[in-house]
Amino acid sequence: MLVHLHQPMRLVGFRSLSMMIILISVLAFGLLRITDDTEAAGQAIVTVNPESGQSTLRARVDPSRGGIVTFRGYVTLTEAWSPDTQFVFVELRAEVEGWEVTTIPLLALTSSMMQMSFSVSIRVPAGYPTSGMDATKIITVSGTWTYEPETRRGDVEPLEIFLYVDQFYQYSMRCQQSFVQTSPGGEFDIELEVTNQGNGDDEITLSIDRRENMEGNGWAFVFDTTKWDLPHGKTITIPVHIATPRKWEGWRNEIVVVKFDIHSDRATVSHSVSEPASYSIFVLQRGVSVPGFGPLVFLLAVLTTSLLMMYRRRR
Repeated sequence: MLVHLHQPMRLVGFRSLSMMIILISVLAFGLLRITDDTEAAGQAIVTVNPESGQSTLRARVDPSRGGIVTFRGYVTLTEAWSPDTQFVFVELRAEVEGWEVTTIPLLALTSSMMQMSFSVSIRVPAGYPTSGMDATKIITVSGTWTYEPETRRGDVEPLEIFLYVDQFYQYSMRCQQSFVQTSPGGEFDIELEVTNQGNGDDEITLSIDRRENMEGNGWAFVFDTTKWDLPHGKTITIPVHIATPRKWEGWRNEIVVVKFDIHSDRATVSHSVSEPASYSIFVLQRGVSVPGFGPLVFLLAVLTTSLLMMYRRRR
């Protein structure tokens, strides 16, 4: 009886052990497969590149441009992996020290879409000094990538883009004496005040509208030189001596406009567009125009002539 009872118990124990071994084997195989899939995803390599012609940027900050510049680039996933259902989310940010920059939307890459484009705009402050006056600005685009549904993440290698600020040329000109009254043949001095309202140092030339024609009619304009250095944001004073024509015209009462123009020499050399600044003064010539005689001498001469004519008539 003891022998018949012991054999079934041994058989049951053997079957339980076999089932346990099979179960452990299945679990181990599943874990190995999950591990293989996870490792197949690998470490993502995400790069940022500029579009053609965007490796350097130029900004115009004159009042008509607004100072907005846009950079266009694309991100590329260079590391392939096997799971088609896995996403790589890329979060980029652009930075320029001290300037406003727009945000870049979240980008989603997959094994079937391994490249996406993006753009970012930078606001350059109005009137910001040209790159010749200040260190060139650098736009840095960097960020992070994240696997989904996995939580693995990493950094995107930063990209640097040079941004150059072009120079623009703008001036203002004024004079304390916009209206001058003098006698015919009189002389006077004025001072022109020229202010550099552009974004860089400049060299300027002073000219007078219709100068050759006016000098042919007896006008004279004297100043030390025709060229001046005009530093960024500064005002210089240009003294000008003016002499009106000396002619035998008797009584004269007329107004003549003298127009001064400022041109940029640097803009001419660099073939840049610049708008000249102009300023006009009004010269009133009133009095007797008899060269070599003052008004009193002229009146005495007229009086003497009249007296002589009266004396002759009486005789």
